Amino acid sequence: MRDEIDYREVVEDVLLDKDLKFTKDENGNRTIFALPMTAKNVPVLRVFFDVSESGDCKLRSYLAREVSERKVPAMLKTLNQLNSDYRYITLSIDSDGDVLAAYDFTLFGTDPEALDQNIMTIFLLVCKVMDKCVKPIMKVVWLDDDDDEEED
Repeated sequence: MRDEIDYREVVEDVLLDKDLKFTKDENGNRTIFALPMTAKNVPVLRVFFDVSESGDCKLRSYLAREVSERKVPAMLKTLNQLNSDYRYITLSIDSDGDVLAAYDFTLFGTDPEALDQNIMTIFLLVCKVMDKCVKPIMKVVWLDDDDDEEED
């Protein structure tokens, strides 16, 4: 059944039907849709929706960039807590100090209505959880390192 349908086309049709703005980059049997989403805790939540022809999907968003090395221990503590609080996504920090939110899932079936509901439900849920994680992550990013310095 999975060979009968190209899930990249299904996702693109759903995004177009919902009038969501996106750009797309095709790479072999994968398509990456970049969507700027409005959010509560950040002006724009940029989400990357990577879809394979067979329905394997990855949602990704960078919630912070280039966290300083001295803030990494505090960030790891925050990410561990958020990973415990929100089990739908996985938060990590890479060697460049970028904080990544990730969620992987697989699409299946051929019913257009069910696929539409599944895609949008998962996409909006993950975006909502990512947005909720922004505040605690940014608290660490904006943490003042000079609190220990003596005042004049």
